[in-house]
Amino acid sequence: MARLEKTHGHLVIKNLDKVENAIIKVDGEVVEVDKDSGMIEIAEGEHKVVVSGTNIEDYETTLVIMPNDKKVIDINENETTQKSETGAIKLNVSPSGYTVVLDGVPYLQSTTEIYAEKGEHKVEIVKPGYETSSVKITLADRTVEVNIRLEKLKVPEEKKEASQSNLSVYSNPGWAKVYIDGEYIGIAPVMAKLSYGEHYIKAELDGYDEFKTHVTVDSPDKAITAEFE
Repeated sequence: MARLEKTHGHLVIKNLDKVENAIIKVDGEVVEVDKDSGMIEIAEGEHKVVVSGTNIEDYETTLVIMPNDKKVIDINENETTQKSETGAIKLNVSPSGYTVVLDGVPYLQSTTEIYAEKGEHKVEIVKPGYETSSVKITLADRTVEVNIRLEKLKVPEEKKEASQSNLSVYSNPGWAKVYIDGEYIGIAPVMAKLSYGEHYIKAELDGYDEFKTHVTVDSPDKAITAEFE
């Protein structure tokens, strides 16, 4: 069974016990602190947090939450103790059905916005049958836009005695690391040019047993799917 993507972070409010009749709002909605963890679960993205009480003036701040992130604010200091150093990468990619790989980490198919730490990043767009597009960006402001139009692979006309084949490797669930004949090829879905004959395919995905098989390449185009259980 495929694992669910973690798309939440957490917020900790220090000195909240000093606020009388405290009310916490995230994006205008009242939220409660989890009694066991002492934290508030917040979805990935940018949020406005307001803490009010009968003995304090309203405390307001804006936070950017990343998956598995934890932000801490201190009511006494009246500022976040962990300043946000993140921004959003907005993707305008054509055609759809692509996979985004940010700094080697794959994201959900056709993702249009990714939050990341400010600084240098490598963005790759992968789609079967198209040339992989790779760009380097500098995330310095809150938002940077990336516009990419994928180009179809130029496949030569089939010859009767072709010496090479295009092997496409997919995985279910997606984004497995693919190795062919012991060499790392990339993140599924991925295409490789191989000589005719038998080849050893291995795929790895965190949380699952390795997928291993042999495939005989005997046609100009061939595809295989690594099924993880």
